[in-house]
Amino acid sequence: MGRTYVRKTNRGSDGTKYSRETLMRAVADVQNGNKTVKGCSKFYSIPRTTLRHYLQGTRGKGVVAKAGSGGGGRMQLTIEQEQNLANLLKTMEKWGFGLCKQEVLDVVQVFIKRNAIKTRFANDRPGDEWFLNFRKRNRLSVKKPQGVEYVRVNQTNPFTIYGFFDTLCQKVDELNLLNKPHLIFNCDETSFCSDPSKTKVVGAVGTKSMRQISSAGRDNTTVLFCCSASGQKLPMLTVFKGKNIMETWMPGGPTDQTAFAASKKGWMDSIIFLNWFKKCFLPNIPLERPVLLIFDGHVSHISSELIQTAIENQVTLLKLPLHTTHILQPLDVAVFKSLKTRWDREIVQWQRENPRRKIPKDTFVKVLQKVYLNMPESNILNGFKSTGIYDPDVGGPNRLAISENMFRIDELRNYKKFVEENHLNVQNDDHDYARPVQEENLTNIEIDNPEESVNSETLNEPNNAMVLMTLLQDTARDS
Repeated sequence: MGRTYVRKTNRGSDGTKYSRETLMRAVADVQNGNKTVKGCSKFYSIPRTTLRHYLQGTRGKGVVAKAGSGGGGRMQLTIEQEQNLANLLKTMEKWGFGLCKQEVLDVVQVFIKRNAIKTRFANDRPGDEWFLNFRKRNRLSVKKPQGVEYVRVNQTNPFTIYGFFDTLCQKVDELNLLNKPHLIFNCDETSFCSDPSKTKVVGAVGTKSMRQISSAGRDNTTVLFCCSASGQKLPMLTVFKGKNIMETWMPGGPTDQTAFAASKKGWMDSIIFLNWFKKCFLPNIPLERPVLLIFDGHVSHISSELIQTAIENQVTLLKLPLHTTHILQPLDVAVFKSLKTRWDREIVQWQRENPRRKIPKDTFVKVLQKVYLNMPESNILNGFKSTGIYDPDVGGPNRLAISENMFRIDELRNYKKFVEENHLNVQNDDHDYARPVQEENLTNIEIDNPEESVNSETLNEPNNAMVLMTLLQDTARDS
């Protein structure tokens, strides 16, 4: 009969007098020069021998030796660098931007190269063994995203749409935003073409028509808009293609109606979005707090500084589910179509007066600014109401604004069966404020305090490495 092992001491991973976190803090204090080994040993009640072994990289899965120090099996990154990476991975998972294994390795490789960290990795890229140990050291797991039951590829199903309303209703309750449409905002970007291709002309049947006064080339310019559920229009942000903004592009310079930016390809990026948030959004919203900003959460918008700035200014950022902006984005649903129709009319008129000329950037801004400022407030209000983001009749979100006819019959049947089997309370009265249907829905995630931990520490879907690379840019300087 085999022996049954009996622990002889109270030390170890389960019964140690000091936690692993305490040990890691002690090692970090020695590495950073805050305390000596002897001082840390006395302060944290950890044996000096244990501290030395961990510092030299000769013991434990959590070896945290400095880069370049002696000892086999040492970590290639410091404990602080690994913890920063792990915390960012957890935060991104909470936001819905989870990374797959290969993307994590890509990010670490870029981080090592950018900060000139000396490692034993081939081409500075970690391998499978490092990734496995990194997960163990930081309690990370790899699994499929934990979405609501029945949610698969199709995002426009009742589980995803109504799941978002669960999250939205919870945030409106938490932030006390009932009957406060002036504190609920939606921002979105779209592009405007310099040639009014959607404007139709009258001609003979069976023949093609060409607008002889059409300008040379078809330039598209990105513009970011933001409006509140009360109808307030914030200054639009025009993003031109170029390295720098030319004064000739700005009619009269930046105004309280228009802001300007430039990027290499004329697209939005995290730096531009952050500057817009600081210089356009915050100065133009009411002083009353908290505020809710709903947007699509594209990777080009997200940065660690944006999150921190939002937290400091009591602005909660709520991410729309993927591929649902045509249903849930107020600006997409009720504003952009009419805005572009009016834009086309103005451009046709300008081209008639200036045949074969390419519209100058300053004129582009003047025309679009005129169209935007003259856009009826009712369009904005209808956008928030028709998407159910804010319905003035109920003073808050209204999930019933989304017609059941838009869902497939089998999906709707499965959803109703799920609600019935789980005894969930779903409001059916059009004038009742929609209450949460479920406690958890990882498909729809609000961006809150990045310091908060998550219960399910997961590395999820691919194609979000760009976000983490942005978040890690300054990590080495702080280590």
